[in-house]
Amino acid sequence: MMHNVANYDPYFVQGRDATGRVGLSTEQKLTCAMRQLAYGVTADFFDDYMDIAESTAIEILEHFTRAIWNVYHEHYLCRPTPADLRRLLDKAAERGFPGMIGSLDCMHWQWKNCPTGWGGQYTGYKGKPTIILEAVASYDTWIWHAFFGLLGSLNDINVLGQSPLFNDVARVGSASLACASSSSKLIGVGILEFIASVKGVSPNLTVFFKYRQQ
Repeated sequence: MMHNVANYDPYFVQGRDATGRVGLSTEQKLTCAMRQLAYGVTADFFDDYMDIAESTAIEILEHFTRAIWNVYHEHYLCRPTPADLRRLLDKAAERGFPGMIGSLDCMHWQWKNCPTGWGGQYTGYKGKPTIILEAVASYDTWIWHAFFGLLGSLNDINVLGQSPLFNDVARVGSASLACASSSSKLIGVGILEFIASVKGVSPNLTVFFKYRQQ
């Protein structure tokens, strides 16, 4: 990743300023950006920790997010192709789940540095402030859909109601990917027919069918 980002954006290549002083290395800049994203630290944190000014830390983060999108989105942030869907359907059929392409679930990421004033709306059944990630993953752990940033006080149905996963269905009546919400271990995703197996609490929609273990 370091080489890909540096090759795309010369900003990450270590250089010298007008006085000949060596600037920040590629590793320093990437560490600064990833710590902001992974740990939620503020930009002024790096002034003492890495000798990076607050304005520079913000600039690094902007360059990093832009570079990651442009370098990787065509491969990692794309919709499944017909060939991908056929492979996933075939694999699911082998495992006894015909018509499924993957699994959908919501998980809670603890927000350690959540502002006190926001704590109530981000605190759910976990008892601590969390941020919800909704993801659809296939058998090979490839993530086909991710929706992150919702309040930790929401449940899976609330998240599904705000998720962009069904946007295509609502707009044009067809989509390449549709899925269901579930709070249990077994969850399914439907393709084209908009059928998904769910267990536990789920909305009463025609795209779902209830799964009951025999």
